[in-house]
Amino acid sequence: AVMVIEQNNDSFTLQPEDGSWEPEQGKVKGSQLEIWNLKGTFADDKISWDNGNAWKRKSQAPKAPAPTAVVPADIGNMDPWAKAATEKKHSDVSAIYIDTWDKDARIEFTQRN
Repeated sequence: AVMVIEQNNDSFTLQPEDGSWEPEQGKVKGSQLEIWNLKGTFADDKISWDNGNAWKRKSQAPKAPAPTAVVPADIGNMDPWAKAATEKKHSDVSAIYIDTWDKDARIEFTQRN
């Protein structure tokens, strides 16, 4: 199953590509995600969930427009995951992930705003 996640600022919508269930809503704050009464943290090329699951980043999605916030001068050289951890608001977690608990299901996470 392929899940498609569209992030819009500090919220996101997750739905299966095949439409087999209704869209779910989640929140993004800094390097934290919340959905299904679960909390996830992205770091080290994965989203680690508090139930023990981890979505591993397979590839980086196309870059979103650069944020307008003032950030440290060296942040452009940082890994996107480390960069996200330094930002105070929401982070762009766009990438293709693999859910090893769901037969390596592909999760496409894209930033819309």
